[in-house]
This record gives sequence, structure tokens and C-alpha cells, in this order.
Amino acid sequence: MANILEKASKKFKGERTLGTLLVIGFMLVFWVFLYTPYRLVFTACVALIAVAATYEIQHAIGVKNKVLYAVSMAYSVLEVFLISYKAPVQWNVVLTAYVLLVLIITVVMHEKTQFNHATAALLASIAYSYAFSCFILIRDYYLINDNYTKQDCFWLVLVGFGGSWLTDSFAFLVGRKLGKHKLCPKISPKKSVEGAIGGVVGVIIAANVVYVIYNFIITKIYGFGTLGEGGRKFLVMSALAVVLAVISMFGDLSASVLKRNYGLKDFSNLIPGHGGIMDRFDSSIFVLPTLYMLISSFELFY
Repeated sequence: MANILEKASKKFKGERTLGTLLVIGFMLVFWVFLYTPYRLVFTACVALIAVAATYEIQHAIGVKNKVLYAVSMAYSVLEVFLISYKAPVQWNVVLTAYVLLVLIITVVMHEKTQFNHATAALLASIAYSYAFSCFILIRDYYLINDNYTKQDCFWLVLVGFGGSWLTDSFAFLVGRKLGKHKLCPKISPKKSVEGAIGGVVGVIIAANVVYVIYNFIITKIYGFGTLGEGGRKFLVMSALAVVLAVISMFGDLSASVLKRNYGLKDFSNLIPGHGGIMDRFDSSIFVLPTLYMLISSFELFY
């Protein structure tokens, strides 16, 4: 028995290492092509995340209809590319046509398609694809608002991308050492109130420290600072970090609720040793749209 457990442990560590290398490789491509002329590559990376999430949600709840899979996944890719290339289309027409198509599939293929399967396909392909497309919308925000520079938007993409992962990491580290009071025992028994506080405080510190370093580098290269001037930007950065950290936790808990409802440990085995795209990006679905809403609705830093 001990030998079996030892072999399983070694196999898991090997899978996790492979998965980590795959994630690092994908992230390198993601960041390298963030602001290159090759918009197609970056858009394809975002579309890949969106289509994987669309598949995983349906797979998690037991969708069997392959036609529904194909149509919803195709739409998720279409939505990302339409947003990225700012295609002059009427969204109400596109969305109406897509929703009608899914409903027709539900009726015509009713023996293979439950109504909750259709709604899951719509949610994942429309909402989640939009959420991941906020990577693109935040990156390009300087094109529609002269107050922001390309360097500002790069930083904001970094905040949206890293904020959710850092929140989870700090919460895990603090919760493991100091966690005594359960945050949501019926949803995620391992999460603690102390860990949640640690996640928020950790993100506040990390966001400001990394911003100082980033701002110093940009100033040296371009001769100007980013995101306005004065001490106000640090107060705004801290407030933004708090909001995004809290939102990130809700994103993580929502994914935990879904997995618990369907008795799942991970959404898929797409990334060896790490689970699926949704296991890695569940918080981003909440964080990215929130960040884009805040910067597009309020002049946060100016």
C-alpha cells in the first residue's frame, strides 16, 4: 500500500511539474504578444481560454449534446474576435440569433438536451467569453481614453491578471499558518477568515510595491510616470486592490459552489496536476469585468 501511495505521489508531482511548465509557456506567449502588431496571436490566446471555459462548464454539469458543444464553443470564439477587432455588427442581432439557435437545438434535440444544459451553454459562451475579452478591452483602453497611455493599460492588465492569483496565494499562505475561523465551511472548508484578510492585505502591499518598481522602470525608459501623479494614485491603487481581492474571492467561491453541486474536484484535467482552465481562471471571470467597469466608468487615477 505504501509503495502504491509513493508511486501515485511521484506521478502527481510529475504531472504538476508538466502542468506548471505548460502554464508558464502559455503565459509567456500571452505576455509577449500583448502589445505586438500581431493582434491575432493575443486574440487567439484569449479565445482559447474562453472556448476551454465554455467546454469545461458544460462538461462539469454533464452536457451530452455534441451539437450544443460545437455551437456554444464556436460562438465563444466569435465573441472574442468580434470584441478584439471591434467589428461593426449589431450585438443585439448576433445575440438574438445565437440564443434562438440554442433554443431551437434544445427543442429539436430535446432527448439529448436538458434546459439547464442550454442555459449553461449560454452562460459560459456569452458571459465567460466577455469576461475574458476584458483582457483585450483593458489593454486597448488607451485608444478610447486619452488620459491613459499604453503603459497604463499594460499595468492594468497586470493588475487584473495577477490580482486574482495573488489573492488566492496570499490567502492560502496566511490561512495555512493562522487560519482558525472558517470563512464558508459548507462551500470551501479550507478557506478561513484569517486567510481572506491575509489575501486582501497581501494584494494591497504587492500592488503598490510592484507599481513603484514598474513606474520607476517606465519613468527611466519613457521619461514619464504612469497613472497620474502624486500620492492619490497609491490610495486609489490600494482601494482598487481591496475591491478586486474581495471580488476575486467571490469568483473562487462561486466556482467551488458549482463543483460541490456536481461532486467535482476539478473542472477538467486539461492542465496536468492543476485541473482545468476554470480552476486557474475562475476568479478572473469576476475580476476582469469589474476592473474594466471601474476604469471605464470612473476616472480612477486622473
